[in-house]
Amino acid sequence: MFIRLSLLIVFLSFGWIGASQLSPQTLTEDDIQALFNNAEKGLPAKQPESLPELLVQLGFNYYVPTSKEFHTDAKTMVQTISSYCEQLNTANLDTYKSEPILSAQTAAENAWLKTMGTYHKILAAPLGPIYESTREIASAIYSWPLMNECGMHVEMLAVKNQGQFNPKSLYTSKGLMAVEFGLFKDLETTTCNTRNKSFAKVHEWIKIDDFTKTKDLCGLAKAAAEDVVVQGQRLAEAWDLEGRNFTRQIINGSEFESFKYALNRITDSMFTMIEVAKDVQLGKPLGLHKDCLDESGKCPADVEHKWSQTSIEGLIKQFESLEFILNQGGLGAFISAQGFPSISQSLQFEIQVLLQQLAEVQKLGSLQEQVMNLNPEDCENTTVSNNLVPICAVQRQTRVLVHILRSEMLPALVLDAPLVYQGDND
Repeated sequence: MFIRLSLLIVFLSFGWIGASQLSPQTLTEDDIQALFNNAEKGLPAKQPESLPELLVQLGFNYYVPTSKEFHTDAKTMVQTISSYCEQLNTANLDTYKSEPILSAQTAAENAWLKTMGTYHKILAAPLGPIYESTREIASAIYSWPLMNECGMHVEMLAVKNQGQFNPKSLYTSKGLMAVEFGLFKDLETTTCNTRNKSFAKVHEWIKIDDFTKTKDLCGLAKAAAEDVVVQGQRLAEAWDLEGRNFTRQIINGSEFESFKYALNRITDSMFTMIEVAKDVQLGKPLGLHKDCLDESGKCPADVEHKWSQTSIEGLIKQFESLEFILNQGGLGAFISAQGFPSISQSLQFEIQVLLQQLAEVQKLGSLQEQVMNLNPEDCENTTVSNNLVPICAVQRQTRVLVHILRSEMLPALVLDAPLVYQGDND
């Protein structure tokens, strides 16, 4: 079941729609340049009436700055982790928990949290370069829920002994997950099979002193973060207005055969983000999705960010970004301009409700803690109005957003949901 769900996520991320029925691009280079000139002046002022205006505004206000921010955050992350590792390498068994080193550790953890948060903003509506070459950049940056926890311990030893990842290492053991693993993972456990001799060195490593293990995990975090910077630079350069300028490619016909097709790819990724939040980030851990097979009726081991315990923070970033796309990105104003202001208002209202719920449940502890303490029957009986279990009410609220997108926004704009979800009535 979990493999099927993971493959579903990968498929959905491509936002596949029936493109053959869509009309071709018609803008001249002069038309395109005029749109860019207006965007550079801050026009149209968050009220795009045409699809080209909307697409350019989304590029200028969302895709370009977010990709640049991610690259900048990733570089800062490397610098802070490097500083932490350097301090550990000059410490000893008696001093590695001193105040200066603990402060450096906290700075490294916060830098990862900032970078991860920016990537969650990107996940609200990923498009184009991030998915090219069979999702190469996306997978290299963050592959959850596909991950190999044992593989991260194996990669850590490769970094320790060879100074780099194994050349054949898979994306499921790298990226922002490996950084999180290196900074937050406990020192006492591994998922590597004790009966498999190929993992003997991992089990030997588990038995050594905590100081050495802390240094080694920092080395893994640094190596993984450096690779994230490489991928972040590729993403930022693809959107850079002075570089590849993917915003221009969206509307000049070189990437998408119509403006409508381009918008449908964006709405596909938005729709997918909400579905993944509903089913994977929340539904499965809470026991509200069929892929949670634990006899207890809930699956706390399947929460996202289980080492840093920042699952709720990630969800907040995603839905804040979705709200930004509707407002500063111009999508809400565009929906209104097409004659559907009530749909735009409804979307923005329900996202605000969801963000308020998330802010409240954030005060109740981590997602994993709340899952472990909940009664599955109470969770199942929770609705958007009775708030029987607050975190379960959050999952119910994501279903409200799915309904608005599928039953109202997409039909109003004559767009399709991703094919895999078109028959999903959940």
